[in-house]
Amino acid sequence: MKLLHLKIFIAVWAAIMLVSFWVPKELLTAHLYSSRVMNWATFLWICSCFLAFWMGTFIERSLYAGNSVSDASKNQMPLVTIDKLERILKTFKGLLLLVSTVILIRVVWCIIKVGSLNDTFLFAITKPNEFKFDIWQQTTIHGMGAVSDIIVGCTIFAFALFALMKKYRSDKTPNFESGFDDTKIQAYFRTSLKFLILSISALAFYSILSNERVALVMGFLGGSLVYLLLLRRFPIRSLIYISILLLVVWVVVEGARRQYFGTETLGFILEYVKNRLLLYLMSGLRNVDTVVNYITDHTYGWYSFNFILVALKFDFLSSINKNFYGFTATKVVPGFAAIPVFGTAYADFGLAALLYFVVIGFIYQRLYRRAVLENSFLALQLYAFFLVALIVSFMPFLPTLARFWVNVLTLVVINKSLRLSLRDR
Repeated sequence: MKLLHLKIFIAVWAAIMLVSFWVPKELLTAHLYSSRVMNWATFLWICSCFLAFWMGTFIERSLYAGNSVSDASKNQMPLVTIDKLERILKTFKGLLLLVSTVILIRVVWCIIKVGSLNDTFLFAITKPNEFKFDIWQQTTIHGMGAVSDIIVGCTIFAFALFALMKKYRSDKTPNFESGFDDTKIQAYFRTSLKFLILSISALAFYSILSNERVALVMGFLGGSLVYLLLLRRFPIRSLIYISILLLVVWVVVEGARRQYFGTETLGFILEYVKNRLLLYLMSGLRNVDTVVNYITDHTYGWYSFNFILVALKFDFLSSINKNFYGFTATKVVPGFAAIPVFGTAYADFGLAALLYFVVIGFIYQRLYRRAVLENSFLALQLYAFFLVALIVSFMPFLPTLARFWVNVLTLVVINKSLRLSLRDR
């Protein structure tokens, strides 16, 4: 697991580039105006970004070369006392209650706007895009949208808490240092399972109504990864179930958008969904190629730090932002609006974006050290969440979105009174 982040990053994009050779050319031409996916300049740019990312990890490892962690420390589990666990559960309960209440208020608001409960859910399922923009997003005033998004952070913490209690329960020797005995461990294990079920249910409910598939992916993937990092093994069965669930959600959402259910055969729907998925993956690679070959004016941070610049009212960059989408059909419009990190970084800084990848490589390696080598419970959750950004990096890079940092803050707040690391011993 030494360079898990780099391996994941390269594997995702190697798979995407490999799949690009098997995508039907007529499919690309029909939806993206030509069969072009990437040229050699784009391939070399992506490889250079990987090299810069590795360089960032190398710099971090060089700085801590004399501070290696012993094998005994690597095998230790994060330590939590009963007092700390009680405090953290109170914080978690409060946040989970808050976000559930806000989501419920928004649902009631939508029901009032649409007219009835049945019509609301029918509208959300059959016309998810229209429902999202015309109904659901009209309920985001006073920060309700940001509060709703923290359900992702709550879900990741619930996975982490469940994995930790499961690890304690598998330890046959009572942990007297943290105040646990078998009875208390079983009680807290049941509590963690209850919170996990509640968090997953709330996340699924929120994702279906708001048509926020990104939130669903962040929560499930982040939770699965922190489970893996804590227990040091892949939850194969759970990952299969989660993959099936995500696939079913994708099929249902895409089929419902076109209102194919009841009008087309299952084979036709699956073929349509497969093509949509291929286009979704290929459009990201295609957009990187578009940026590298057609963008000459750089935006100096508009895409990489958009949520900060908007908050600071730096609107003078918005004209550059609009020019980015100013391609005609002959110049190739960026398809499906997915601009991956290789494209946004180049659009912002040109070749200097390689320094950007050095920095994020350094950050990932530092999180890895705190999470895996030093067994910090908070760092384990943050590292898992940052890994999600690499797994879905064919979409817009998650750390460039405000919702990503809202959930980072959520995890920090939940864990603030629970400094779970070996240094607590």
